[in-house]
Amino acid sequence: MNLEKFIEQLPHLYQDWGNLKMRPKSEGFQEIFAPIETEFNTNLLELLNLSVDCLNSEEIFCQIGCFRPHTLAAALWNHPETMAYGVENFSKFDPMGDKLAALTEEISQLNLDPQVLLCDQSLEAFYQDLQYLQPQEKIGIYYYDAIPDYRSVLLGLLGIKNFLSESALLIITNSKEDSVQQALTDFLLTHREAFPLLHWQVSNHGILGLKLSPMVIKPNPSLKNMSNFPYSEPLREIISEQISLSPQQRITFAQYMDLALYHPQYGYYSSGQVAIGAEGDFFTSSSLGADFGQLWAEQFLEIAEILGFPQPFYLVEVGAGLGYFANDVLNYLQEKSPTLYNSLAYIVIENCQVLAEKQKSFLENHHHVIAWKTWPEIEDNSLTGCIF
Repeated sequence: MNLEKFIEQLPHLYQDWGNLKMRPKSEGFQEIFAPIETEFNTNLLELLNLSVDCLNSEEIFCQIGCFRPHTLAAALWNHPETMAYGVENFSKFDPMGDKLAALTEEISQLNLDPQVLLCDQSLEAFYQDLQYLQPQEKIGIYYYDAIPDYRSVLLGLLGIKNFLSESALLIITNSKEDSVQQALTDFLLTHREAFPLLHWQVSNHGILGLKLSPMVIKPNPSLKNMSNFPYSEPLREIISEQISLSPQQRITFAQYMDLALYHPQYGYYSSGQVAIGAEGDFFTSSSLGADFGQLWAEQFLEIAEILGFPQPFYLVEVGAGLGYFANDVLNYLQEKSPTLYNSLAYIVIENCQVLAEKQKSFLENHHHVIAWKTWPEIEDNSLTGCIF
């Protein structure tokens, strides 16, 4: 799956991209698959077709749930070389056969029969068949549009992962449902090679106007075996030496963590090897989108108002990561309350000089309201504001 091509071209398909009013720039699918009942479905058809266009040769499109009109056919439209699985338990949920008949007729009319393998079975049975057959072709796109409950969504993701390409796109509909949100959250937390497709998109909110969540699974160069981390051995020797030199043959946990994280040459943060964010060793709310920082900014604004807008109003962040949170807070306050923004004294307490330099570069646009200090440089009872 060519994920870079997909990410680059996706916004250009739509007017008002990412908003509730978004709609396709082209009316091609409205003409081919008329009538299309909702704007959401029209947006969806465009996305599915583009995703298939970004598949590598011999990769397969897999759709779980085939009751929504036109999706399978639209995905394959103008892609005669792409094969697809269409999985739906028609025998159980379509006993009269109406939906199956409509789907097979549409596939036949568009001459897609050779490309589609319709699987009239449960999700579990489909995975059992894949496990038995072990097809050489890998799935590049997993599109789930079936029952939006926790078990089904999570089972689908867990079951498909062994049959995915090295880089694959996962598209999950109904992402506003609480049960779907929880399934996606749990999957992301337990599969570090999976992350939201777009850095600004929180996975369980999805893209406005599409009501679905695209995620990615691909090799993550930051998933390190820490025992093979290049600085593990010299750091271990330094810690052992510190323990040996101690009169009681021990060091405190605080001393241990200071060495492990902040040793000038070999510490986890100081080494420059750490990767923070959805594609890194770990991610936080601020690395997934601006919403988190904006919510805090609203609270800071309320506190400043209660305190009578002191001059200056201090915000002290202890450990600022790559600076995403500070940037989101400052951007929001600069736009929402210029008066408060201009009276700010934003202080970052950062033990790691490598991260501090990255923060200073990233936050250059706010250099007139932000400074980096150490705790000893801040006098007692000298701040009015918030420390976090």
